[in-house]
Amino acid sequence: MQMSNENGSTPDACMECEHWDRVAHRVRVRSLLSSMADKLEGSVTADQFKPAVGDFLKVLDAEQSLEPSQGDKEMTVQWRDPGPTLLS
Repeated sequence: MQMSNENGSTPDACMECEHWDRVAHRVRVRSLLSSMADKLEGSVTADQFKPAVGDFLKVLDAEQSLEPSQGDKEMTVQWRDPGPTLLS
């Protein structure tokens, strides 16, 4: 799907589409996020980068969520017939 003409503008047919508002919004958001990621990457690699404690904690939390949990174990549960009870 082509989003722009040779001159970089959006084709008129796209702008008349019923989905244009959502598509344009997603393109703007994606462009903004890409720009922010590039700037953040540049600041992280700079010598004078000094993260706040909150930033550090967020990075630690994200890192831990990517690692498999040590507490995850497989469990097998078996149901047994309790047999006759005293009340029956």
